[in-house]
Amino acid sequence: MKGGVLEDAARQLAQKIAAALPPYVPSVLTVQNLSTLSEGQASSVRSALQGALRNAGFSLSPDSGSQGQIRVTLSESLAGYLWVAEVRRGESSTLLMISFAKPTGYGRADHSDGLTLRKDLVWTQDTQMIDIKFLDDTNSKRQRMAVLEPTRLAVYEQSDNSWKARNSFSLERNTPWPRDLRGELVGLYQKELKGDTLAAMLPGFGCQVPLQSASDASKFDCSAIGFASETGGKPGWFLSEGPMLFDNVAEHADTKNFFTGQLAGENGWRAKVPPFYSAAFLGLNGRDPGKFLVSAGLDGHTHLYGDAAKELAAFAGWGSDLTTVLSDCDTNWRVLATGSQDWTHADTITAFGVSEQGVVAVTKPLEFPGPVVGLGPEQLPALGEWKGRRQGAFAIIRNLQTGNYEAYRISLSCGG
Repeated sequence: MKGGVLEDAARQLAQKIAAALPPYVPSVLTVQNLSTLSEGQASSVRSALQGALRNAGFSLSPDSGSQGQIRVTLSESLAGYLWVAEVRRGESSTLLMISFAKPTGYGRADHSDGLTLRKDLVWTQDTQMIDIKFLDDTNSKRQRMAVLEPTRLAVYEQSDNSWKARNSFSLERNTPWPRDLRGELVGLYQKELKGDTLAAMLPGFGCQVPLQSASDASKFDCSAIGFASETGGKPGWFLSEGPMLFDNVAEHADTKNFFTGQLAGENGWRAKVPPFYSAAFLGLNGRDPGKFLVSAGLDGHTHLYGDAAKELAAFAGWGSDLTTVLSDCDTNWRVLATGSQDWTHADTITAFGVSEQGVVAVTKPLEFPGPVVGLGPEQLPALGEWKGRRQGAFAIIRNLQTGNYEAYRISLSCGG
């Protein structure tokens, strides 16, 4: 981004501040960056603000007890940047705002990659769906699908181009589920069973059954505390990059519908980030897995983290559900994110590209007949090789007209 654009915006905001606060009042200036601007760009904005305010006669002081307080927040939406200044003097407070479009080529929707999001309706039912996953690779002769509901885990098998019920496992729980229940299906390797299991992870609760014998109810086992993790002994949910499971877990709040932000991994790794609704890993490309962690925070911002969970950027305009997919078109990772509407409105999903320079929409929004209540990889995430795994996503929709729950397979295709 051209520095002149940022400096001009900083001078414009400084003029508004000067009109709201007498320049002879000693003031302290703080700048918080919640946008995709880099640290260097945010520093340039801070310097431009300081220079413009001093030119207007302000005496800026590092003393937090100064009479004047100028708190500037750099944020953005998908349409452009929004900078907010809170100007305080004594007990009085004034909010000042400026907004401006992002310069061409940075952060705006860019469909030059020729990518298109497509949806295919796979499953419909009148009872609530929490998660849905294909259990087998694309090259497997047997094709199965699992559907997680608040009271059961159902397994289906494809026969004659339709899905036939294979088995149903009851989820028996003595206490009520939290509001806006979330859950996920993953594949976990268990030494005792000498193989992979289909695991259902729910707040404070977990169940599993051997993946190869998912029709045997006698081998279905549930625990009131879920699966052991490294997050201080509390149940942890595994994080994934598309269908690839990582040895990293996030602590889920037992009676809530979000994660606490406590992360843990191999060799005693620990990190703490702000609480979030959903999160996923992604790389710069297929050969560079897990470089970033992206999360949908409770604060209404999407957060992007790098090594050691260091926050690289925060921005607004996305919803509370996201997942990552690997594009067949260019072997680049993309983030699929819902819109910011609430659950009483129809929703959208957009694909975004993430790089060290910023975040950009690479497809037009894909519309749905209701809110997205679940979004994740289409194939059961598990450890192991990438080859043969499905690369799309599943979106669960609550149709506002029919009231039914619908599961759509979401894929990225090349060309318009």
